[in-house]
Parts: sequence; structure tokens; C-alpha cells
Amino acid sequence: MTLLPSLRDRAYDLKWDDFIEILGSVINFAAFLGAGIALLFFIWGAIQYILAAGVEEKTETAKKTMLYALIGLVVMLAAYVIVGYVFREAGVANPPTPSPSP
Repeated sequence: MTLLPSLRDRAYDLKWDDFIEILGSVINFAAFLGAGIALLFFIWGAIQYILAAGVEEKTETAKKTMLYALIGLVVMLAAYVIVGYVFREAGVANPPTPSPSP
């Protein structure tokens, strides 16, 4: 029960740096979630390609799925790098970085 009073007291003590830190965490989470989804779509496209067994229409669909997944991954990576650059140049907080694994 000691956790709840500390959270209640902390809620009124938020500062701009806390907001930026939370924003960085959200961006970090979104980047890794998006990368995971793009990877799953790429794997799904590869499975479709293998199962197409040379059928032209299915092969093209699988290639498009893999291509779009790669494009999505590149766009997310570029956005992640740009946001990190803006955070560093603005000097408001540390840029979002991957959390170390336990």
C-alpha cells in the first residue's frame, strides 16, 4: 500500500523533463513495436513466397508484402534517428534509447 501514496504525491510534482522522458519512452516503445510488426510482416511475406510454389500472382503478392515491410522498417528507423537527433540538439533530455535487457 505504500506505492499508492508515493504515486499520488509524485503526480503533482511532474516537470518538463519528466514529460520529455515519458515522451522518449513512448517513442522507444512505438519504434520497437513497429519494428517487430514489420519483421512479422516480412516473415509472413517470406512464408507466402515459399508456399506460392511458382504461382505468379501469389509470388508477386508475397514480394510486395516483403517490400512494404522493409519500407516500413526503414521509415520507422529514419523517424527514430530523426527524433533522437532532435532530442540531442534541443538538449532537453536524453534521446530515446533501447532499455538494457535483464
